[in-house]
Amino acid sequence: MYQMQLKIDSIENRLSSRHYMKTENTESISGESQQEISRLREINEKLENEMKAASIASIMSHRQSALPSDNLNSIPPNSTTSSREIFNAASMVAGASIVDKLSSHTVSAQTGGYIRSGEETYVLLDRKELPLYKAWCSDQSKPRLTINLAKYIKPISVSYQHTKWNGLIPDDAPRIYDVVNCLDNNCKKWDVLVSNCEYKSSGYSISKQEQTCLIPSNRSMTSVKNVQFRFRENYGNKNRTCAYLVRVYGERTEPPEDRKAIERKEEERESTCSWISWQYNNFRILYNARNKTCPVLYENNCCIECPECCMECTMTTSFSDSMQGFLLFIIVLGTLSLIFSGYVQLCKHLQ
Repeated sequence: MYQMQLKIDSIENRLSSRHYMKTENTESISGESQQEISRLREINEKLENEMKAASIASIMSHRQSALPSDNLNSIPPNSTTSSREIFNAASMVAGASIVDKLSSHTVSAQTGGYIRSGEETYVLLDRKELPLYKAWCSDQSKPRLTINLAKYIKPISVSYQHTKWNGLIPDDAPRIYDVVNCLDNNCKKWDVLVSNCEYKSSGYSISKQEQTCLIPSNRSMTSVKNVQFRFRENYGNKNRTCAYLVRVYGERTEPPEDRKAIERKEEERESTCSWISWQYNNFRILYNARNKTCPVLYENNCCIECPECCMECTMTTSFSDSMQGFLLFIIVLGTLSLIFSGYVQLCKHLQ
C-alpha cells in the first residue's frame, strides 16, 4: 500500500510539471493520468478499509479472549484472566488438603467398608479423567468435607464433577450441597458462601460433567482459607455419598489480619504516644533523651497525640541530650539506692 501511494504521488508530480504545457497531446496524457490516479486511489482506499476491518476484528478477538470464561473449568491453574490470577485453590497439587477432624467418617468407594489410607484425597486431585471408585465417600446421611485451601483467595465459584456416567446418574452422586467459609479452627463459626448448589442429572454432556455454582458477588469479597462442603442430598443411595472431584475457584489475596491483633496494636500505639506526649509536656529531659527523634514519632504515628513533638523532632539524639539522659539515669539510680539503704537501716532499727 505504501508503494502504491508513492506511485500516485509520482503521477501527480508529473501532472504538476506539465501544467503549463498547452499542447493537445499533453492534455491527452493528463487525462489518461487522471484516470490512472482515480483507479489507483480506489484500489488504495479498498485496501485501507480491508486493513481497518482486519485490525478491528483482531482487537475484538483479543478483548473477547481477555474476558472470564463462562466455564471456569477452562481456566487452568495460575492463569491470568482480565489481569486477575484465578485458579483452583482446592487442588491437592497446589497445596490443598482435607481437614480430617472436621470432615465426616469415610468409607471405601468400592465396598463401602474399610478404606485405604489416602484414598479419600482423590477428591482434591484435579484431573480430566475420574476413574471409578477413586473418590471420597462417607456413610453419614449428610456428610461434610472440610478443605484447607492452598492459598487465601477471594472465591468466585465452586464446582463438582462426578465420574463419567451415561443415561442414569449413579445413586451415590451428590445432588444438593452448600459451601461455607470456616471462620474459626473448628468451623463452629461460619458464613455461607453459596447454598443449594445442584449437581443435575440432565442438561450436561458426558464430556463436560463439571457443574459450576457461582458465588454471589456480595460474598466473593471475603478472604477464604478453609471451606466446608455440606452434602445435603444424593441421588438415592442410603449407604453412602461419594464425591469424586470438588473445585474452589478464586483470586489470590493476602491473608486477613486478626481483628484482635489489630486492636491490640492500636492500643499499644495509643499508650506509647500518650506516654511520649506526657514526657514532652512534663519531663522534657527524659523526652529529649529517648523519644524526640522523628523515626520514633512517625513509626508510632504520634503526630496526632503530640503535633508539637513532630514539629520539633530531629533525626538523631544529640550528644548533650544523651548525656542528660545518662545523668538522669544516675540520679534516679542513686535515689533508689538511698531509699533502699534507708529502708534496710529502718528494718534493722525496728528489730
